[in-house]
Order: sequence, then structure tokens, then C-alpha cells
Amino acid sequence: MYASRSRLIDCLRFYLSLAILNFISSVLATFEELNTLISLVATHGQQPLPLLGKWEQRPGKETTLFENMRAGRYSNDEQAAGDLYEGSPPDKRYAMLKARLWQKLLNHLFFLDFTDKGQSICYCQQECLNMLHYSKMLRLKGEFGLAEKQAVKAVGMAKQGEYSALVVQGLEMLQFLYAQNHQPKNYQLVMEELTHYRQLSQWEIEANDLYLNTRLLYNKSIKKRRDSLKELPTIVMQLEVLWKKASSIAIFERYNKLKTWYLEMINDFEAVLEHTKEVESLMKEGKLNLLIYDHTFNVYIHLYACLRMKRYEEGMQFAETHLDVFERTSHNWFGFMEIYLLMAIHAQQYPLANQLFQQVDKNRLFCKLMEFAKEKWTLYRAYIAWVEPMSQLRENLDYASLIQSIPQMTKDKLGFNVATLVLQFLHDLRTGDLDLLHCRMENLKQYTKRYLSDRHAQRSRLFFRLLALVVTHQLEVEVCRKKGTRLLAQLRATPSPGDAFAEIEIIPYEHLWERVLSTLEQKEVKAI
Repeated sequence: MYASRSRLIDCLRFYLSLAILNFISSVLATFEELNTLISLVATHGQQPLPLLGKWEQRPGKETTLFENMRAGRYSNDEQAAGDLYEGSPPDKRYAMLKARLWQKLLNHLFFLDFTDKGQSICYCQQECLNMLHYSKMLRLKGEFGLAEKQAVKAVGMAKQGEYSALVVQGLEMLQFLYAQNHQPKNYQLVMEELTHYRQLSQWEIEANDLYLNTRLLYNKSIKKRRDSLKELPTIVMQLEVLWKKASSIAIFERYNKLKTWYLEMINDFEAVLEHTKEVESLMKEGKLNLLIYDHTFNVYIHLYACLRMKRYEEGMQFAETHLDVFERTSHNWFGFMEIYLLMAIHAQQYPLANQLFQQVDKNRLFCKLMEFAKEKWTLYRAYIAWVEPMSQLRENLDYASLIQSIPQMTKDKLGFNVATLVLQFLHDLRTGDLDLLHCRMENLKQYTKRYLSDRHAQRSRLFFRLLALVVTHQLEVEVCRKKGTRLLAQLRATPSPGDAFAEIEIIPYEHLWERVLSTLEQKEVKAI
């Protein structure tokens, strides 16, 4: 009796502590986090929302807070608390309201809609998880027959989607049920499958560990990337061996991405194109599960290889014919459009670049991009606006703010910094203020000394020397053209580095130099 009571008290303590932790986490959720969850549920949740306002005759405060935040009527907690309670944080009533809404939104994640185009993989995986949950609940309640049916369905769907870990979970559920019901034949069949899928799952875990460990190094500094290049061929080979041994789409995806990244980093884009063609052949031969394999990665890489190999016409035609492969609501669409935009800029098709940017800017999900991605798009816009001063992209662009912002001087953001420093110089060139240009040139020299000593930064160093001519010879166009001939020839003969050391040339330096000379000519004409 005492032991039973003690166990009950322990259980109550556990559930109470769990409830307290959930409450604290919901209270500590920031306004931005709550807004993100609202946007997710409003966009992808089942309609009408099953847990919010469905049975209310009059909208309650939870529904009101949800709707007003979704409509953008509040920009912070102070506005929300003031409107709903005529108070301000910390207001206990508002904190409790926010906590209740947060919990309901988390519960709505169980009702997200994955039936849209491009979401079939997520839908299949979610259905497997649902069936396994049903099976577990039925088993705990002693309904073994119903639990078996759900587990069988889960295993079948997981096999179709090649989710080995979920297949193992389903088979382990059947293993328990057949042992409990004393069904030796079924038990033996399940054990044979379980042995196979446990091995397959272990290979997939091994492949995933190899992939993620390498990807982590790739995301670090340029020095780390350089060091990782020595080991990458061996790791790629290990993944290829695992894929051929397991015939697993999950392992193939890891192998495919890592091999592609390696070829990009060593600047072998001809091999990248060959690899994309091999993948296309595997798809046509039925050797890849088309229900699972993300074909958009192959499309994106093909376009990127065309850009790096300067096959602009081929690339733009490819981009136009494959644009509908990507959902406009996906982050992959923005990545594809970025390469398409750079392709148009490098081909000097600026009107097309203008149109592409406007498509991106009008996408309602643009505001949901990470800050670094938004900054990159702003930089693209500023470059196009500099080349085409009458472009619509110049409208509402806070050029002065962008130009005056000094980038964070870190090696890990080499290309982003170089592009910003160059843009600052180009902007001041239009004003013709030599004192400002001297200051900009000094910044470029300091940056070169600190971060561009590596041989892979040769193109940037050469271009900076061309810009130095403009200041040294006080905007005299013919002198700059003549003195820059040798440097320009060297620049044209210097290839871009591989992706391990890549700089962002939003507009190729050769094209920028032509525009610089053109700007100087216009200034001389005005002076006359």
C-alpha cells in the first residue's frame, strides 16, 4: 500500500514538473517566436483550425491575439498587451494568454497539411509516425489486434518511402505483438526482416554521421575548408561504397551532395555537369526512388555549374524551362532564382536581371528569409541599380544607408565583404569626390593586407589595383585605360577559385572595369 502511494506521488511530481517546464517555456517564448509559429500554422495548418476558435460564438482573446498578429497589427508585446488588456509587459494576464496560445499552436503542429504539391515525402513520413503512435497507444490499452493492423500499415508505408528507422520501429512493434500472442511463424518472418532493416538503418546512420561531420567543417572558416579537402575524396568513396552495398536512397543523397560539393570546391565544374547527367540516367533507369529523391537539387546544381563555366545562354535557357520544378513557397526557389539572377547579370542581360529581382521581391515569403540572405539580395539589387541608374530597383532603395554600412571584416565572409567594399568605391566614384575615393582606397588596401594574401584572392587583388589607378591618376580616363591594360589582361587570365575559397563577384570584375571607364568618360564629357 505504502509503495503504491509512493509511486503515485512520484508520478504526480513528474507530471507537475513537466507541466511547469512547458509553462515556463511558453512564457519565455519571444514575440518573434510566437509570430513565427502563428505564420506557420496559418499557412500550413488545416482549415478551419481545429483547436482555435472553431466553437466560439464570439472570438476569445486567444483567437483575437492570433488573428491580430497574423494580420500584422502588433509589432511587439507592448502593443499586444496594451490593446488586449490596456496594460504593458510584464502583465500577468497577457503572459498567461500568450502561454495558452503558444501551447495551442504547438498542438496544431500535429495537424499541419502536407498534401500540397512537393510535400508528398513529408506527408508519407507524417502518416507513418501517426500510425506508429496509434499502434503504441492501442498496445498500451491491450488492443493487440488493432495495434497490429496499424503497425502493418506503418511498416508498408515506411518501406515505400524507404524510411528504414521507421520500418525498424514498426517491425519491433510487430515483434512484441507476435511474441505476446504466441505466433512463432509471424515472429520468425518479422525477425528476418528486422535483422535486414537494422543493418540497413545502421549503414544509413554511419553515412549520415560521415556527411554531417564533413558538412560541419565545410561551414567553418576557409582554412578549415582547405584542410577538409584532403580527406573529402576518401569520405566520398566511403559513402559510395555504403550506397552500393545498401541501395538506400538516404545514403545516395548524402553521397550525391558530398561528391558535388567536393567537385565544386576543386573548381571542376565539367565533372559536376557529368555527375548530374549520371544522376539523371540513374533516375531514368529506375535505380532511384522518385517518390523520395529530391530532383530539385540536381536541377539547381546543373544551373550553378553552367554559371561557373560561363555557359550563360545554355544556363538561362535551362533555368527558364526548369523554373516550374520549384515551388514558389520553398527556400529552394529563392536559391534557384539567385543563380538565375547571377547568370543574367554575368551575361550582361540587366533588364532580365531586373525582372527576376522583382519576382523575388514580390514573393510573400521574402520577408521570412534569414537576415544574411536578405542582405545578399539587397546587395544584388544595389549592384544592378548602380549599373542601370534608371532601373526600377533604384526606387525606395536606401542607398546611402547601404553604402555607409561597414561590413564585418571576417575571413569567413570574404566574398560578402569584398562585394560591399567594391560597391562603396563605385558609389563614391559617381560623385567624383577624390577625398572620399582616397578613403575607400585605403580601406581596400588594409583589407587586402589582412585578408587577401592568399593566392586564391588573386582576382580581387588585381581588381583593387585597377581601382587604385583611378585615384592615383585623378579620374583621367585615358591614362587609367592605358595603365590598366596589362592588369586587365592578367585579370582575364586568372580563373575564379573553387567554392572552398570563392569570392562573390556579383558583376565580373572585367565588366565592372568597363563600367568604371565609362563613368570616367561621362565625367570628362560633363567637364568639357
